Amino acid sequence: GAYEAKGKTLFNYGHSLAIDPWGLVVARASDGIGIVSTRLDPRMPAAVRARMPVAEHRRIGRSSEGMAIAAE
Repeated sequence: GAYEAKGKTLFNYGHSLAIDPWGLVVARASDGIGIVSTRLDPRMPAAVRARMPVAEHRRIGRSSEGMAIAAE
């Protein structure tokens, strides 16, 4: 949509998407005003976590100090 801000007409676009954990676009809204919907498989989160266990790599309570050292 379009809106006025500081004397200028600005435009923003939704480009709404539904994307699966592997980056596949499963639903895309058309241009203009609209709604996008898709069906979700309730088993997918568990399957993805089994194949990509990123939660196991979390270090709760750790600072980002190690990240700065790794970047050097």
